[in-house]
Amino acid sequence: MADEKKQRTALEILESIDATLKRLVPMLRVLTPKPVATANDLDGQYGNPTIKFNPKDWLGADFRGRKMSECPAGFLDKYAEVKDYFGDQAEATGKTTAKGKPTAPYERQDAARARGWAQRIRDGKHVQTTDTGDDHDQRGADDDDWASGHDHDGPGDVPPPGDEDEPIFR
Repeated sequence: MADEKKQRTALEILESIDATLKRLVPMLRVLTPKPVATANDLDGQYGNPTIKFNPKDWLGADFRGRKMSECPAGFLDKYAEVKDYFGDQAEATGKTTAKGKPTAPYERQDAARARGWAQRIRDGKHVQTTDTGDDHDQRGADDDDWASGHDHDGPGDVPPPGDEDEPIFR
């Protein structure tokens, strides 16, 4: 009888530990910094993937079919969040490729690459050679000029020619 009671107590303790770990692991994932792809990865054969979709909460231009290096940093941040989510869902459901490999690592690697390209673009280490077509790059709080209200320093910021003495409001 005493052994049976000890076994039940041990089982209850193990179930409690299991439940606690199941609550803590997601919290740790939130607190753990997300990985950023290395320069070697970004410069490698698979380091600049093509964008397959626009995140649902992205309000800017359509970047489907573009390479990550051709997208603004704000878009890549949102894309990385979605790819991380896809990785979590793939891991939870056990999703695999046609060859039976888990898809979660591939989703997370694309998220890391998106963060890597966003970092390069913000740091000025990569100059975009194509027009992003995005007039309102959803800037984050860490961007230098977000508070100034100026998104770009291009010709679109110059007012049209006219009488500068004419009042703006009538």
